[in-house]
Amino acid sequence: MLTTRMQSLKMHKLKIARTPASDISKEEPLVVRLKARMQEMKEKELMHNGNVDANSHVCKVCFESATAAMLLPCRHFCLCKSCSLACSECPICRTNIADRIFAFT
Repeated sequence: MLTTRMQSLKMHKLKIARTPASDISKEEPLVVRLKARMQEMKEKELMHNGNVDANSHVCKVCFESATAAMLLPCRHFCLCKSCSLACSECPICRTNIADRIFAFT
């Protein structure tokens, strides 16, 4: 969604760049607002991507401990050791857990 909006803003910016100089003075406030909005959207996207990275190694059941178990046969790495032992199905794909490989962190 953010990238689609950013693309439309870039297209509008290109359109303005092709506008004759006499029309540019009318468009300048819009250009300033568009640049500010694009910067704001880039910052939001960076924050969102940062949050995804920060939460990617947290147990998907308890949301407290770090992930430490790869579930087999699906190979999802999404649970801490205690939750992996308590669960019989993968919380991502609902496949029955046949075995676990524990990571050392």
